[in-house]
Amino acid sequence: MSSGRLPEAVREIARGIMRYLEQRPNAADTLDGIAPWWLRQPEDAYRQADVERAVNWLLEQELLSKTDRPGIPAYYRRNSRKSDEIASFLRDSEGAG
Repeated sequence: MSSGRLPEAVREIARGIMRYLEQRPNAADTLDGIAPWWLRQPEDAYRQADVERAVNWLLEQELLSKTDRPGIPAYYRRNSRKSDEIASFLRDSEGAG
């Protein structure tokens, strides 16, 4: 799992998301809720495109799961089947950031 090609801002968002979910493994939210709730920042503190890119990268790595809902925004949560990979990502990313 390499985040080497991700811009630092996106990498930091991905780390923040996974740190939050490590402490709150049952949390779930939409893209619009991630910055204010999971990252504890105002919605405009991060570029929405960077939040989306971080979420998409975490989905590609299967660290997040996505639940689509007809007519309303999808929500995202920690992939509970990837606990070891999540721990490894957080451990490795602490040394990188």
